[in-house]
Amino acid sequence: MHELARGFANCHRIRVRYADTDQMGVVYYGNFLTFFEVGRTEYLRSAGADYKTIEATRVTAAVIEARVRYAAPARFDDELLICTRVAEMGRLRFRFEYAIWREADCTLVASGHTEHVLLQHDSLRPVRVPDEIRGSIERFEAAARSRAPAAASAAVG
Repeated sequence: MHELARGFANCHRIRVRYADTDQMGVVYYGNFLTFFEVGRTEYLRSAGADYKTIEATRVTAAVIEARVRYAAPARFDDELLICTRVAEMGRLRFRFEYAIWREADCTLVASGHTEHVLLQHDSLRPVRVPDEIRGSIERFEAAARSRAPAAASAAVG
């Protein structure tokens, strides 16, 4: 496991595109929510509960809260490591936490969370987290906690 990923179930590398930056040459602040979405999507795919599987059950995962804490600028062509974990999962809600690191100098660029509720696709009424999705996430988090640091490097995509 990359030392920066300690405590996170999944990490995914991205390279900052020119389109991600603003006139000052740094990543536009709103793009960090997109980076969180990339981390969340890759987390769910790795956990075996990807968005396609969730949406096939006619359920939508709606963001009900988002927070980003900006720690350092990221610039065009930086390689970033998006680390993601599910920190809480209740009957109806679950919370992803994120840390985005610049790998070149091991600098925390941003951290934060998103909270989600599952909604029935047609009625948009809240529904319980399905047992199969809950189980996939719980098994994935447990496996991440039990991995030895050397064996977890494969979890970085």
